[in-house]
Amino acid sequence: MESKIKAVGALTMLEETQRDRIGSQLDAARQQTEKLESRLSALAELKSFHHGHGVQSRSRLSLMNMTMVDRMLQGMLNHQVHEQAVMQAECHAIQAQLQQKSQRVHGLEQVLERWKSKQKYEKAKRDQKIMEDIINSRLKLRKL
Repeated sequence: MESKIKAVGALTMLEETQRDRIGSQLDAARQQTEKLESRLSALAELKSFHHGHGVQSRSRLSLMNMTMVDRMLQGMLNHQVHEQAVMQAECHAIQAQLQQKSQRVHGLEQVLERWKSKQKYEKAKRDQKIMEDIINSRLKLRKL
């Protein structure tokens, strides 16, 4: 029983370290998602600024430049939106892993507690049996 308890204790420690590692991955992914959100808002602001301050002189070259800038900004916005969606999906996946590891650690801790209480109960039972045997042997000696 002692070896089982040690094994479960070691497994619990291993699962806890993995859970902590996954937690740090989740924090990093959330930080990256926040950065992407700020980039996305900056690009959206730039695009709205670009549309708000149109070219005063409507020359052909300036219209072409304006169209090219608009396409580039739209492409960057689309890319940032896609990247943000990917990061959010990754965050959700990591969150699910973290919950799974936390549940596993909790389950292992419960098993460890049950086994320790069982071991404690068995030891108390053995000690009681030894005490009864000692008392019985002393009573036999007195009768003789």
